[in-house]
Amino acid sequence: MVPRLRSRPRRYWRFTSRSLAIFRFGVQRLLLKPLVWSLTRVEVRWDTASGTAPQTESGPAPQTESGPAPQTESSSAPQTESSSAPDTTSGAASRTVPATLTELTETPRSYIAVANHASHLDTPLVIGALPRKLTRHLAAGAAADYFFEVRWRKWLTCLIFNTFPVDRNGGRFHTGVSKKLLARGVPLLIFPEGGRSATGKIRPFKPGAAALAIACDVPCVPIAIVGSYEAMPRGKNWPVRGRPPVTVSIGAPMYAKDGESARDFTQRLSDEINRLHTAGRQQRATKPGIAREIA
Repeated sequence: MVPRLRSRPRRYWRFTSRSLAIFRFGVQRLLLKPLVWSLTRVEVRWDTASGTAPQTESGPAPQTESGPAPQTESSSAPQTESSSAPDTTSGAASRTVPATLTELTETPRSYIAVANHASHLDTPLVIGALPRKLTRHLAAGAAADYFFEVRWRKWLTCLIFNTFPVDRNGGRFHTGVSKKLLARGVPLLIFPEGGRSATGKIRPFKPGAAALAIACDVPCVPIAIVGSYEAMPRGKNWPVRGRPPVTVSIGAPMYAKDGESARDFTQRLSDEINRLHTAGRQQRATKPGIAREIA
C-alpha cells in the first residue's frame, strides 16, 4: 500500500485545491454537463453485476446541485444506488468489496475509474454521470504528448478536468505521478486503451491501471460508454446533430484478488467493461426510436 504523504509539494497542490474544486464545479456541473446532456441523450446505468436488473437514470436534464460549496455535497449520490445488490464477481478472498458506489464514497480511500475511450466526450460523460462527491477532486489521465505539449491546451484541460500527464509512448518522464495522487486521496480516471478508438470498438487494455490499483491497494470502478463514438468520433470537434443516444454504464467497484497479477486483473476489468458495453447496447436496442440508430 502506498503510504500517505505528510508533505504537500507545490507541484501537487492544484489537485486538492478547494478553490480550484469550486471552479471545476461551476464549469463541469453548471456549464459542461448541461451542454453535453443537451447535445446528446444521456442515460446512466448502475449495474452491480449480480444478476439483478440494473437501475437507470435517464433524461436530458442534469440533476441540480444545491450549491458550489463542497460541504453541501454529502448527499449528492443518487438514491437509485441504495438498493443495489452486492458484487459477487470480484472473488476477493480477504476483503469485502463495496456493494455500491454509495459505499465507496464512505470509504476513506481513493479509487480508479476505468473506462473505454472512443471520443473526446468520454471524460465529461464520466464526470457528469458519477455523483459529485466522487468527482470533486477526480483527476483525468491525459496523453502527455498531446495535451501537455501546448501550453494553452495544458492549462485549459488542467483547470477543467484536473488532468495529470500519462506517458503513452514508452516514456518515463512522469513516472510516479499517479501513485502520489492516489496517496493524497485523489481519485483517477484512466482510459486503459491508451487512446481513442478509431472504430468505436473496445481495444485491448494496457495493464497500467490494474498494476496501479494493485500497488496502491485501491478499487477500480469499471465504466462502459456506449454511443460516444457515433456522437462525436475522432476528427470531429462537435457532436453530430440530432442528439444521438449515449449510455454510461457504471459497474460495481472491483479489487484485485490476493496474488492476482496485473495482466489477469486487466483481463477481468476488460471483460467487465465489455459486458457492461454489450448490456448497454442491448438495452438501447429495445427502446423505441433507438434501435434503428444502433443498427
